[in-house]
Amino acid sequence: MFNVYRRLVSSSELDYHDAATVNGRCQGICDQWDNLGTLTQKRRDALERVEKLWETIDQLYLEFAKRAAPFNNWMDGAMEDLQDMFIVHSIEEIQSLITAHDQFKATLPEADKERMATMGIHNEILKIAQTYGIKLSGINPYTTLSPQDISTKWDTVKHLVPLRDQMLQEEVARQQANERLRRQFAAQANIIGPWIQTKMEVRKIQ
Repeated sequence: MFNVYRRLVSSSELDYHDAATVNGRCQGICDQWDNLGTLTQKRRDALERVEKLWETIDQLYLEFAKRAAPFNNWMDGAMEDLQDMFIVHSIEEIQSLITAHDQFKATLPEADKERMATMGIHNEILKIAQTYGIKLSGINPYTTLSPQDISTKWDTVKHLVPLRDQMLQEEVARQQANERLRRQFAAQANIIGPWIQTKMEVRKIQ
């Protein structure tokens, strides 16, 4: 419709009274219409961008959930093993526990990489939200695990590792002390054993 107005306004055949005013008003309406169209398109483009951003955030939420769940299970198992009570009766048994613990500690750097990758996904979500002014609900629709849960459990694992080291070393000291006592007892038994045997034989003769 306003294209028709443009043609009429620009036509030199118009000979209305005060045509300049009419033409000016028509031009103003056309300009407003063009501006409205431009704003509408910008709004549509902005909504499409926001929709794509939300799709990206949704995919990141899903990726976080996929990585957080098995890592959380691993930490639960690790905390249980690190706090497991043990009863040993020899240096060999405690040494076996120490070897297993050392093997576990060797896996910690790789586990830390997984933790950082998982937390990196969460940080990417925050970065997108901050950059584009998106307000997040703070709830991941795919998991009840939060980044704070991951951080708290990881800190617990790191705290328990040296405590386990200490417990194992204390048990090593106890088993070494027990071994010394066993050897001392055996040495004394080897000395007194023949003496007791001799006394018993003398009594039998008497």
